[in-house]
Amino acid sequence: MGALASIDQKKKLFQLPLKEDELEYWGPLNHTFCNSFLTMGNNFFEKYLEEMDIKTVKTIFTAFVELVQNASEYNEAHFQANIPQTLVNVKVMNDHVFIRTANQILKEDVKELKDRLERLENLSSDELAADYKDALINNKSLGLIMIQRMKNADFEWAFQENEDQIWLTIELKIQYGKA
Repeated sequence: MGALASIDQKKKLFQLPLKEDELEYWGPLNHTFCNSFLTMGNNFFEKYLEEMDIKTVKTIFTAFVELVQNASEYNEAHFQANIPQTLVNVKVMNDHVFIRTANQILKEDVKELKDRLERLENLSSDELAADYKDALINNKSLGLIMIQRMKNADFEWAFQENEDQIWLTIELKIQYGKA
């Protein structure tokens, strides 16, 4: 299957149209490209959120950085030179920012990731605050904890299978007027 046909097939799987006011990337995502893509994302947010206060824009951009870096770091740690295709899609629509990532996951990592995401999803605000403090003190990853703690944001995730590959999709919907 050609590259464009493969992308079209995956866009249908994840229900993603490409529109003018969206930032979208399909392809290998490693540390080198991640930095460039984060710069593009920053420019995108500056353009579409120019009327928002800097604190709100920073909160949204930080969530974007965490999601993109998580995919990049996973790819480098688990796929070495064979970096899988990754999707990052960002759009601003009706006072909301939508950030969606889809990244190939190794079958043996699904249970651990699912358990971690379910655990975060079921924590109370106090438990999330305690996890955040523990992660901060012990130099652990803060990204998903920080995203789960965001006010006026919906954090959804799912595992999907396509062509014998497992994908972790994450969607973060932020009502930016109240982020």
